[in-house]
Amino acid sequence: MCFQWPQNTTPESLYAFAKFGNKLDRYRAALLDLFSTTARTRANLFVKKVEDELRERISEADCRQIFEEYCVYKSGFYYLKGTVALES
Repeated sequence: MCFQWPQNTTPESLYAFAKFGNKLDRYRAALLDLFSTTARTRANLFVKKVEDELRERISEADCRQIFEEYCVYKSGFYYLKGTVALES
């Protein structure tokens, strides 16, 4: 899968596991699919994608866990870890 990179960044190889053999695998795959079309997202867009494509409601706790595993929060958006530098 090819991920979108934020503007002013140099695309590099980035690897992410989507399957750990638990109930969150479908949500992980949906999030990574979302990042194949956009470099940043908001939680509500991810929740909508899960509802539209998987026909499921993701709990707030599961959503938070997925974002903690895969994302960094910067300037009001979630970015895939490794795609943006965070200020120290």
